[in-house]
Amino acid sequence: RVLWSKKRTEVVVVITGSHSITDWLLNFAMWTRTCKRLGLNYRIHAGFYHLLFQESQPSRNEDRLGLSVIERLEATVVPLILQGKRITITGHSSGGAIGSVFADYIERKYPKSIKRVVTFGQPAIGNWTFKKRYRLSHKTYRIWCDSDIVTFMPPVPFLFWHVANMLRLYNG
Repeated sequence: RVLWSKKRTEVVVVITGSHSITDWLLNFAMWTRTCKRLGLNYRIHAGFYHLLFQESQPSRNEDRLGLSVIERLEATVVPLILQGKRITITGHSSGGAIGSVFADYIERKYPKSIKRVVTFGQPAIGNWTFKKRYRLSHKTYRIWCDSDIVTFMPPVPFLFWHVANMLRLYNG
């Protein structure tokens, strides 16, 4: 979802996490894919890559089939950026992961357009090169709970890395 008001300068992009069996199965795709298709020189989790490039279902009458999730998001936020609005991205679980990649992509194309990225229960996203090249670490906040196993996924040491300022929730 993309939320905005004509009176405000901020746009909020909300991305949900896994919500189908197919999405959950994609979470187990524990290899990486290059993001060169987006002009990004790093590799991310193959399942998150697929989620970014799967066909986006139309949600409004003027929407059409054929656009991927990232293409539809870009087509929606770019006119708002050109109006001077700044983007905040939030997402849960895999939605936080793909939101971070989308934020990095938009920030590279439209510098200073991303206000912040806030994720909840996000798994690790990409390889070490992703961690080094991610431009928004200082504007990204990863909220996690130590009892949420998803935040420790994928369980492949030194292959997948987290980015961001970490905010931990714990009982007590």
